[in-house]
Amino acid sequence: LRACCPLPAPTATSDEELWSRLDGLSAGWLGRVPLERVVVAGDAVLAALHSDDGKCSQGFVDVPFDLYLVGVEGAAGPHYLSLMLSAARQALDGRAVRVVAGEDHVTFEMPSCCIRLWLEVFPNTQQLLATFAVDTQCLAWEGGAGGRAVALPRFHRALGTGAIVVDESQSHRQPPGSRWAALAAS
Repeated sequence: LRACCPLPAPTATSDEELWSRLDGLSAGWLGRVPLERVVVAGDAVLAALHSDDGKCSQGFVDVPFDLYLVGVEGAAGPHYLSLMLSAARQALDGRAVRVVAGEDHVTFEMPSCCIRLWLEVFPNTQQLLATFAVDTQCLAWEGGAGGRAVALPRFHRALGTGAIVVDESQSHRQPPGSRWAALAAS
């Protein structure tokens, strides 16, 4: 374990406020996507926790929205991934400037934000978050409007100590372009 940088105190104080900020940072895109089995994790959730009225602050600019499929078992996984991709395309309604298909994700680049759909299925949100090496990445949003924030104890430790910690024993799952990816690699 090693500490990296100070972590600013969160400004969102409720799940409702966090969702409002998260949807605002996505320019309303998240509110138009069915998120029943989809989790938003990573820098976007952290940025919403520290944003001011849906505007990036505290150094969070152009954060990606990383979406993961959870709670789907076996052969149903590819079917739900296909549904998630179709729903994302429909919600974007032609606003994506560029769509890039990577080996393990599809990225929709828009003027207001970047959406990445990860092509991997996780049994639950906690198991997804356990794959991140950086403590501040261990925060997610489940369920769209009316949903809830989910965090691992590692995230709460980072908030309590004010330091970002990299746990090198984790699998180092790090979305490309993550604000903290360089910290995990150094």
